[in-house]
Amino acid sequence: MSELRTTFEKVIKVEKHPNADRLDIVTILGWECVVGRDSLKVGDIVVYFPIEVILPENIEEMIFSKSKIKLYKRRIRTIRIRGVYSQGLAIPLENMDSILAGTGIEIKEGLNIAEELGVEKYIPPVTSDFKSVFGKQKKKRVSNPNFHKYYDIQHIKNYPNAFQDGDDIIITEKIHGTNGRAGYVPISGNIFQKVWKLVKGYVTGEMKYFGYEFVFGSHNIQLEDRESFLNEFGKPETNVYARAVKQYDLKNKILKDEVFYFEIYGPGIQKGYKYGLEPGEIAIGLFDIKVKGKYANSPYVTGSSIFLDIPAVPTLYVGDWNADLVERFIDGPSAICFDQKVREGIVVKHRYEEKHYTGRKIFKFINPEYSANKNNTEHH
Repeated sequence: MSELRTTFEKVIKVEKHPNADRLDIVTILGWECVVGRDSLKVGDIVVYFPIEVILPENIEEMIFSKSKIKLYKRRIRTIRIRGVYSQGLAIPLENMDSILAGTGIEIKEGLNIAEELGVEKYIPPVTSDFKSVFGKQKKKRVSNPNFHKYYDIQHIKNYPNAFQDGDDIIITEKIHGTNGRAGYVPISGNIFQKVWKLVKGYVTGEMKYFGYEFVFGSHNIQLEDRESFLNEFGKPETNVYARAVKQYDLKNKILKDEVFYFEIYGPGIQKGYKYGLEPGEIAIGLFDIKVKGKYANSPYVTGSSIFLDIPAVPTLYVGDWNADLVERFIDGPSAICFDQKVREGIVVKHRYEEKHYTGRKIFKFINPEYSANKNNTEHH
């Protein structure tokens, strides 16, 4: 999930809307927004509200009180205006005077003022598919701190110059499912908890690596491995994370100090995204691995997928970066199943881990056609 942003940004391009005499298209960072004709010019500083944020009531009232466009529950989404996608709001500074007055906010290009304005991140509601968690959630105080959540990938449109021509990159498909993770990490806790886990692992024979425990779960939640005794009573495994671990034998394939990150997908996980699977079926796509707490290079991930027979997310391109690649691979059906007509998006990553000032040199690009569908949201 991307960071919460509302920033001062410069208009870098203005062009006339091809299908509307009273509208222009302005470019902010890497985003395009539809605005009124001649309301902005190149070089103007605006307050940019990106898609998937929730406006506070006072700002919604100020912007939309006289507009034909209305927000649903104050959420900014991708919309199509006369055949052109508009992603976010570019509000001239003079229109924000009443909001900014008295805040002490310095007008500085790139400054994030989301918190000061009371802007919130849109969080998709939890569907019934995620409520029936079959593994018991561990309390935060006993969750293993070595079992890291996956890195929050930022949208490349917020950082259009993140990659330079000639960068050695890999582009993979972003699958619309739910993030899962599993791995062997060092046992954590106080001395009594560590001794208990060691004794329990020895007695049950489940400790594959001395001093390590196998953990799995969703992006946010670590689950308990209850498979050993639940299956004795013949109870079916219904939790998608536990099912994925069992289906791909991850407990026996993953090595110590490795954490695998994957997307679980199939009917019922995300509305309208079956990827050719039958009801009740799930599949996974491996997309990253941590080894001893550090993200592995792309060839290590690809090699592990092939050697361990664990499906990976589809690779769409490997080679030198150029800006035209995004438009080339964002559209079209899923590479998993052509019947899945709208691809959620792509992920662009440097093949050999490199740093960016935001963190890793890895960014996503969400398909505007996917974003414009109000039923579609990003999940972890």
